[in-house]
Amino acid sequence: MLHFLKAKAGLFNPAEPGKVVEVLVDTGTIYSVVERDLLQQLGVKPIERGRFRVFGGYVERDAGEVGLVIL
Repeated sequence: MLHFLKAKAGLFNPAEPGKVVEVLVDTGTIYSVVERDLLQQLGVKPIERGRFRVFGGYVERDAGEVGLVIL
């Protein structure tokens, strides 16, 4: 049986930790997907391009680093 838990959290750019944006997270994921616009608001820049396995195949996405705080 699968259970889901959602939690309120904030994302921030480690280079500028004073600005936190509230988001909902799925605690069962390994990687999180965040809209590019939100990351640009935080000033987060991609550090690499990654290939990720998803249901049905693979996708390529830019990957960057953010901080996460549980609210």
